[in-house]
Amino acid sequence: MELLLAWVAATAIGCGGGTTPNPGIDTAGGDPGPDVADVPVEAAPEVGDSDARPGDDGTGPEVGPDTAADEAGEQGPEAVEELPKPCEEGAVCDDGDPCTHVDRCTGGVCAGAAYACDDGRDCTGNECDGYGGCRYPTKPGFCLVNNVCYEAGRAAPLNACAKCDPGVASDEFSAAPDGSACGADDPCLRTGECAGGQCSAAPADCDDENPCTDDSCVPLEGCRNVANFDGCEDGDPCTLGDQCRDGECVTGFLPLDCWDGNPCTADLCTPAGCENPAVAILCEDGDVCTEGDRCVEGACTAGDAVVCDDGNDCTTEACYAGMGCQYDIVDSPCCSKTGANVCDDKNPCTHDVCNPGGTPGVDLCRNTPWTGPCNDGNLCTGPDRCGEDGKCAGPERDCDDQNGCTADSCDPKKGCVYTVVGGACDDGSLCTTDDACLPNGVCSGKPVSCDDKNGCTKDSCAPATGCAHEATAGACNDGNACTSGDSCATGTCMGAPTDCNDGNPCTTDGCHPAAGCRHTQVAGPCDDGKSCTVNDQCTGGVCTGTQVGLCCTPDWSAPVNRVSSLALGESGHPGQGLDVDGKPGTCAPPDKCSAGIDNSLSSLSAVANPELKKAFDKGDINILFESRGFNTNGTAFMLAFWDGKPADAGCDVATQSCAYLVNPDMMDSQCKPMYGFANAKVVGDKLTAGGVGYGWPLDIPITDGVTLHVEVANTQIQANVTLSGGKPVAMTNGLLAGAVPKAAMIEAIKAIPDDQLPPPLTKDTIIGLMDLLVVNDIDTDGDKNLDAASVGIRFSAIGGSIAGLKD
Repeated sequence: MELLLAWVAATAIGCGGGTTPNPGIDTAGGDPGPDVADVPVEAAPEVGDSDARPGDDGTGPEVGPDTAADEAGEQGPEAVEELPKPCEEGAVCDDGDPCTHVDRCTGGVCAGAAYACDDGRDCTGNECDGYGGCRYPTKPGFCLVNNVCYEAGRAAPLNACAKCDPGVASDEFSAAPDGSACGADDPCLRTGECAGGQCSAAPADCDDENPCTDDSCVPLEGCRNVANFDGCEDGDPCTLGDQCRDGECVTGFLPLDCWDGNPCTADLCTPAGCENPAVAILCEDGDVCTEGDRCVEGACTAGDAVVCDDGNDCTTEACYAGMGCQYDIVDSPCCSKTGANVCDDKNPCTHDVCNPGGTPGVDLCRNTPWTGPCNDGNLCTGPDRCGEDGKCAGPERDCDDQNGCTADSCDPKKGCVYTVVGGACDDGSLCTTDDACLPNGVCSGKPVSCDDKNGCTKDSCAPATGCAHEATAGACNDGNACTSGDSCATGTCMGAPTDCNDGNPCTTDGCHPAAGCRHTQVAGPCDDGKSCTVNDQCTGGVCTGTQVGLCCTPDWSAPVNRVSSLALGESGHPGQGLDVDGKPGTCAPPDKCSAGIDNSLSSLSAVANPELKKAFDKGDINILFESRGFNTNGTAFMLAFWDGKPADAGCDVATQSCAYLVNPDMMDSQCKPMYGFANAKVVGDKLTAGGVGYGWPLDIPITDGVTLHVEVANTQIQANVTLSGGKPVAMTNGLLAGAVPKAAMIEAIKAIPDDQLPPPLTKDTIIGLMDLLVVNDIDTDGDKNLDAASVGIRFSAIGGSIAGLKD
């Protein structure tokens, strides 16, 4: 910003200073002549040029009517006629030089401004072609590939086997010698060899062996493992539908179905997967003529043959597949038509025998008492037997199921009956409590909590013995905020006392078991431990003193570059500025811009750039770029700005890597830079920093005791960097752009003391020229009003270092 003010002053001096105003410019603020602002003062021929008129430098004889008459008298009429006829002041003319343009008559001489043949590249020559155009031949030792400069031997950004070899081609990369090592600097490749201009290095192995990440390699960055949402396997074969979440495999909610369709196997899921072991249980082999079928070695094996004997001598019985027992009535006088034994006296304690040849009522039937097993028809007795009295009877059946959750009874026709009852019960386990009868007749209780609240024991429960607490080892928490490093020992959690000393002389330190360390503020004198302060006192729990020096130690280990050339862009075309407002459809100045480039202050370039060059050549300006946390993998780092001076006055700042002392006013109380970009990045050889919406605050000293705060809006920077040993040693094709409020520049001019301006220059004159030449084209606060002028500055930089601070 100080440089911009200097340019404005230089413009005013060049356009309106001295005793004779420049023709075509109204220094009071009127309209200049046609295109006169485009003609730089330096374009006029210098004293000594063959076309210069005597007296132009103020030292030769005055050219006027008397002088012309004298010359005419001495040389005669013919000689007078041979003198060049003065051109009309301010008129368009032709100076006969194809390397100039916008020729104008100035002081009676036709002169034009040299074509600005500068493509902004250090690797090309800037020449006029003699036909009103420019040519830019590539310099020896360089290549220009895709409009980017590369030194001889420099590899292509993404192919280590393609290098700049001007001896082969200067407009494209050439193949590196076969067998050259490659891939070592590419995070996406392993080390390999060049062959035919291509690297044989195998791709880097980015597989993190995590199925829940998508693995890839990003050029210039390296491996990238991004969490996905794919299906996965959590290692538990008994779950289905496992899904990736946040880079981890989450267990699915569907159980694995291990049913194999075989009733003679148990269908289980184990850590090894589905298992179907054979079980020995009852089964059904599908044959109605067998009963008691059982599983044997995983197969259902037929049981005993079904006994179809109904105990009736009047029937014959047989079992048929698919039909079961079938009964046929025997044709005999002993049998009725229904198949009943006519000799059955309905007494189970007699053996009823029929004599087919006998006579009914005489000797056909014989009913002989016996004392064997019988069935009295009552399901509540048994086992029944026939007694000596000829009756079938048995003891009462025991229906007690030993279940306190059922009421036991017996029905002669149904047998034992168990009715579920509610209420308390005892399931016989010491690991449950509040046992109660469930609706299904099962006695069940709530699990007993065996948690002894001791992190140093493993709690368990056995139904027969109850809770058990086994001592463990390892870290724990004793619940006391005044201990640390807690660990288990013989079942007890213990820790060492916590050190609550906060190192603050302005507090008293204590500890409460529940709240931990406590620090109570105190007042009075203290020592903040800084040699740069005096009269230290405790205030609000902080020891502070009056600062009498720098209270921090700067770190100067980061790479540094010194700006070696600086020039205001001459137009709004590519290479002269950047897109400050981020709108490709707008550019400035309207008559000299394209591709969205904004550079409203380019109107000052003709007079500002020579002054800037003088200042740089003399070493009066030393702008330093410090790359804090520099890297080339695209990660953001801090690009700090410093103003400095050479630590060694004998060091040639234009060509040598000098050490500099920087202005301590550009450093905050923590020895951190106050100005710069926190989002600088380098990808390949391209440096970018700042951008639309990125502000750069500056406190500009106008004169002793006068400082102006200016916010440079949309500040951004681009440049090509040359690396050596992984550090930037040079910057080329640099562009710094932003927007400077015109009102702020005018306020800065108003703050300049009158006695600091060279006569006859006044602040009103400069402000008038500002209104005339500078046009606001950027809206910095979003109110749709153009309140700042865009600026584009070309620069280059060489290596350097920072040795310390200015006195």
